[in-house]
Amino acid sequence: MKNFFTSMLGALVALCVFSFGAFLLFVGILGAIVSLGARKNAATTEIESGSILVFDLSTNITDAPPTFDFGALFANRDRDRIPTLQLRSVARAIRSAAGDRRIAGILIRGSLRPSG
Repeated sequence: MKNFFTSMLGALVALCVFSFGAFLLFVGILGAIVSLGARKNAATTEIESGSILVFDLSTNITDAPPTFDFGALFANRDRDRIPTLQLRSVARAIRSAAGDRRIAGILIRGSLRPSG
């Protein structure tokens, strides 16, 4: 009977420790998601009357999101990576600019560097 109670106490302590660790992990992941969302929303730009929408063609435009590179998580490859935009985002920006009275025109600049 003594072994039963010691085993039960050990299992209960392990369950409490595991639950506390899982709670801390959940709070950490939730905090990371909230901070990423706050950073995205903070990057808004004021549009003045007579503004021009600029497209830089040195950024590749793809019809699908780029594949996720797990190797980039552990290496600093930001300087080697060519930035890409989705065609859907570009079309949405042009449609939005066409209906916005503050946008005077569209400027296309840069040189096309195809990748893939």
